[in-house]
Amino acid sequence: IIIIYLIFAHLRNNVMEITFLSVGNADCTHIESPDGSNILIDVGIENQFNKTTSSRVVPYLKRKNVRTIDLLIISDMINKNHKAIETILENFQVKRIVLYDKNEISGKLENSIIKTKTIIEELEYINNIKGFGGLEILFLKNNSDSKNALIKLMYNKNSILFTGKTETVQERYFVVNYKEILKSDVIKVAKYGSEKSSSVEFISAVNPSLAVISTVGILEKNLPSLSVIKRLEILKSYV
Repeated sequence: IIIIYLIFAHLRNNVMEITFLSVGNADCTHIESPDGSNILIDVGIENQFNKTTSSRVVPYLKRKNVRTIDLLIISDMINKNHKAIETILENFQVKRIVLYDKNEISGKLENSIIKTKTIIEELEYINNIKGFGGLEILFLKNNSDSKNALIKLMYNKNSILFTGKTETVQERYFVVNYKEILKSDVIKVAKYGSEKSSSVEFISAVNPSLAVISTVGILEKNLPSLSVIKRLEILKSYV
């Protein structure tokens, strides 16, 4: 299942299209910008148990005739998910990657990046990215946790907040330090709808009209959490 959210500007040719791909307990969002650029926020997951990058993300992008990824943002530490990024690099020309820590890049992934001459930047040194036909991407930093940030995408009067794996303790920091900036039309719900995230205080500050959750739906792990869904519904956010 792919959920598509269209944001239209006043002119017919100024359109941004956002596609949230269903990749289980992982994230991948494709942004087609008004100037025709392609942006990916996260790339799914690729390992021996879950191959959503090669089985869903790559086929989807090829059906869309995407050949170049102009910007790839990795919203969490790479950890053991090198293969997912390698898979994207093997199938598409990637111009620029923004991630947390360059030191996580090694082995085959490092060789691929060197071979393709992909530009690598660390999120710590970037506050925002502008361009792509009028988009602005804000990186809301957590000064008490350098490995945690929120990503807010804005175009005209519309906005989407990507929360990654932010948990309740970290959410409090963002509410205190970014309360007005948090408000967004759409929220990509953190940690696959886990009870560890999406506090009432945080969701109230974001005040989204639409909430998107990517999850396998593992009942024994309470994913997505019924409590989280109830909070969103009470706050009048369509899930």
